[in-house]
Amino acid sequence: MNKNSQNLKIYGVTLVGAKGQIILPAECRKDFEINVGDIFYIGTFKEVAFVMSNEKICSEENIWKFKEFIENEEQIKVGTKFQFVIPKQIRELLEIKTGNSIIVVGESGHGLGFVKNDKIDFLLEYIKESFKI
Repeated sequence: MNKNSQNLKIYGVTLVGAKGQIILPAECRKDFEINVGDIFYIGTFKEVAFVMSNEKICSEENIWKFKEFIENEEQIKVGTKFQFVIPKQIRELLEIKTGNSIIVVGESGHGLGFVKNDKIDFLLEYIKESFKI
């Protein structure tokens, strides 16, 4: 991380529904120009699920830079209420269950991430590292 990674924005917290669905916060939808029916790829890296493979979310250059670190990759579609289902394989890997709180974070040009609230230490470490020069 470097001083160029200081635009991380926390969009809020969303709850995981009965079928593994989460609703994208309104400000996040606006900033990343997310629309109903959009199809994205979601992957995992360590304790984070993130959306990738879309010019609006993550630049092609950044996708390939981190491709070797991606542990899983699944396709998702944004539903009518700006929600999507976190694929079962990813929920199991990250131990995401119905009722869990998910912190939604994003960084322009770098991606959109989802962190379980009990994994906040991972997020705080990322923020701390991003401010190192």
